Order: sequence, then C-alpha cells, then structure tokens
Amino acid sequence: MNSSHDSDFAEVTCSDPPEPAYNGGLRDWNSGLFAGGRTPYATEVTYTCGLGRRIFHYDADSKLTIMDEEKLKCQWSRTWEPEKVNLSLIIPGTSTCVT
Repeated sequence: MNSSHDSDFAEVTCSDPPEPAYNGGLRDWNSGLFAGGRTPYATEVTYTCGLGRRIFHYDADSKLTIMDEEKLKCQWSRTWEPEKVNLSLIIPGTSTCVT
C-alpha cells in the first residue's frame, strides 16, 4: 500500500552534483542513470583524488583543509549537502588534488 508520502519520496530529486576537482578529481556517482537532474533523494556522492592524492582547499581566510574524501548527500530540500565540511571544498576551481 502506498501512502501519499511514498509518492512524494519517489519524486524528490536533486540536480547533478558539483563537478570534482579540476585537476584529476574523481566523483563516485552513477551519471548514466541519474544525469539530468534525476538523482534520487538520499543518494550519496563521494569525491576523491585517486590513489596517493588528497583534496586540498584554501578557504577565503587562506585556511588550508586537507581531506582523503568528501561526501555529499541529496537532501529533501533538493540540494546537495556535505556530511562534514563546507560545500565549497568541491566546487570547481576552489579545490585541487595534490600528491
């Protein structure tokens, strides 16, 4: 039996997640299935820089953050929200992958 909430749940999608870091970043996301703004609610996308590399990000105050990976999750509000850190860590042009 389907409730109206179940049908609402099935229709909540997010736009495509942000692109990975411009210099070799990787994104674990099923683009073949979800591209074009069809990513379902609660889908997680993991960003990395590949073997032996890490994500480096300098914020507006020149504070450096170094990570092995970052995860974003499609929220009920149809936005991508990070699990731990500022979303700007993976916005194109603001992060880089380094050895």
